[in-house]
Amino acid sequence: MPAPPASSLRLAYLLYLPFHAWALAALIGLSAVAVTLIGRPGDAVTAAITTAVVMVVAELSPHDAWQQPILRLAETTTGVAVSAAAAWIGLRIIHSRVHPASST
Repeated sequence: MPAPPASSLRLAYLLYLPFHAWALAALIGLSAVAVTLIGRPGDAVTAAITTAVVMVVAELSPHDAWQQPILRLAETTTGVAVSAAAAWIGLRIIHSRVHPASST
């Protein structure tokens, strides 16, 4: 999940300014650097790709483009929650099969 600083950069930019090719390049670089600086260098590529997607969508649909970072954050959060729930359920099922309740 891309770190919040990358989402904040995109949101701050799109709140005040429209898409521009130079902004796309700058935000990709800034988001990768921000994620690296907070100690998540493995997420730099994900942050850069997400930034590119958000900015291109903002170019294709400029009306209310500032909503795109919020929507991507909501999508990511929902995906993480569903994945965590599925993993928890899966582990509960596996645990019940490995350690069945003993009948007395």
